[in-house]
Amino acid sequence: MVFLLRRIREDLPLLVKISFLLAIGILFNHCTTSDQVSQVSSGMKTNLPTQPKKPPTSKIPNPCLKFSIHDMTFPYFVTNKMLVITRLLNPCQNPDQSTGYTSKTSWMAMGFPCTGGQGKISYKGHLSHPKMVSFFLSNGCPMEKRKSSGAKREIVRAVHIPETLRLAAYYPFDLQYWELEHFEDADTGHVIELRSQLSLREAWKKFLSYEPLSIRIYGRENAWVPDNQFFEVSGKIIREPNNLSFKLLVSEAKALDAKEINLVKARCQNLRPRRNCHNVFPLSSDASTP
Repeated sequence: MVFLLRRIREDLPLLVKISFLLAIGILFNHCTTSDQVSQVSSGMKTNLPTQPKKPPTSKIPNPCLKFSIHDMTFPYFVTNKMLVITRLLNPCQNPDQSTGYTSKTSWMAMGFPCTGGQGKISYKGHLSHPKMVSFFLSNGCPMEKRKSSGAKREIVRAVHIPETLRLAAYYPFDLQYWELEHFEDADTGHVIELRSQLSLREAWKKFLSYEPLSIRIYGRENAWVPDNQFFEVSGKIIREPNNLSFKLLVSEAKALDAKEINLVKARCQNLRPRRNCHNVFPLSSDASTP
């Protein structure tokens, strides 16, 4: 270093010598300051207290939640709405063994033909003294809630199912066997017919006077579903004002077990002339009576 400075004094002009010395001084000062800052920074890092790591929180992505109606089992008849929640898709089970739901749970519902009115009636003979009267309860007869959006809205309001759960399907009830209460009239199929002398004389007269006819109807959802539940539905047929048409009012609907199905099948098999009861009750033929 000393030798270098001597050569500068001897060989270079004065202004160049001064500029060169200033540059060397600035460079030396910058290196010294950087080393000091690095030492101070490393000392501060060493002296800082270390923060303890928080344990990872376990998140349950889809907790099993309870319905607001604690005794809700499926199928569930929605009182005064004439609708049935037939099943849950992807349900879960709470610790108390009750059925619950998650955000991924969806559900299915069923309505009933002619609850929207406009039920077709035909008769043979004179209106006041017919030989036979037919009430058509086919799937084409309007349900009270014709669209799935309307059915979902009514069910959500009535039983407080979360609106975020998806209604996967909405089907009509498929009538397969019926009985006219307080009369002997009964048959398979979706047409309720008054044939006996007593029903033609008394039941038809009541109907024309706007008195309801009590019926029990049996059938399934009009859909291919795994469990293929068989339902008993209690209701009334009432005449619509100023028209020869009818409306179905449903007061109760429930799925029957094997024993109950066999009892209904036995009543069907006792009818004369014989009906095709074996086509109506295929599930009960192999069902064991508890």
